[in-house]
Amino acid sequence: MAVVFSFSGHETFPLRFSWLTKAVEFVQSNPRILNADEAIAEFGVGRNMVRAIKHWGQATGVLELDTEERGAVRVTPLGLFLFGQEGVDPYCEDTATLWLLHWQLCRTAERSTLWHFLFGYWRGGAIDMLGLQPVLEKWLDDREGQMPSPSTLKRDLLCLANTYVAQQRKGQDLEEAAGCPLASLGLLYDNGGALYLREGRQHGLAPELFAYAVLDYWDRIAPETETLAVQEVLERRASPGQVLLLGEEQAFELVSQVEAFDRPPFRFDSTAGLQQLYRTSKVAPEDMLDRYYRSALMLHSDDVTTV
Repeated sequence: MAVVFSFSGHETFPLRFSWLTKAVEFVQSNPRILNADEAIAEFGVGRNMVRAIKHWGQATGVLELDTEERGAVRVTPLGLFLFGQEGVDPYCEDTATLWLLHWQLCRTAERSTLWHFLFGYWRGGAIDMLGLQPVLEKWLDDREGQMPSPSTLKRDLLCLANTYVAQQRKGQDLEEAAGCPLASLGLLYDNGGALYLREGRQHGLAPELFAYAVLDYWDRIAPETETLAVQEVLERRASPGQVLLLGEEQAFELVSQVEAFDRPPFRFDSTAGLQQLYRTSKVAPEDMLDRYYRSALMLHSDDVTTV
């Protein structure tokens, strides 16, 4: 199957805090709402922003096209789990949710190709149009993809920057000033007007979310195998280690923490000098989310009771 590449769609609007919860709520009541003028009134935004909300819903895996009803979208199980009526984190208050959304945006090239390329493949220093264009063009050419126009790429790069780097401008409304929630992860930084990836130790990355990314990746690249080289998980392009910009020390700490689970999905072994992960049970990626948020909700409940 040919790889699908996608640029733009976000109308230059970075993801905002409330959009995914609103999208889930309204799509549940009307699967066609994001294609109708009704959405403008419901969301209180313009037509371009409605298209952006639909884009971000699909790019994060919260919404998907309904293959049985033309022009309709539906809420995915992940969307219900996170942002439904009984959702575990409807306001993106937990840093783990932000890591999950980041992984969802970057895991494949289909909905947000530039996100996938920059976090999964780019290691070329400053991120700017001059350096980015030839490298991206070769990457796409190797995969039989079409290079976007310079204006489209420039808009994509601007939106990506505004997604991960907090922007402060006069005249912003409150929600816009709050910026995209992913900016708090600190994965990109501005140095003298140039953007750079911030690799190394990452704040707030729970072992369950790391395990989710590993299992999701494993199921896509080698679903029938019970072993996977650690190098594949940490160093291969577009792997969890690359997309999450993990340093080696923290990566092995996370693997050790996952091994300590009462039902670990994988374990580490370095027999004969081969560093590998062994799948120890048929734990699904979603099971790791259940484990994390169940513990987080219990902890929150205990805190409220104490207060």
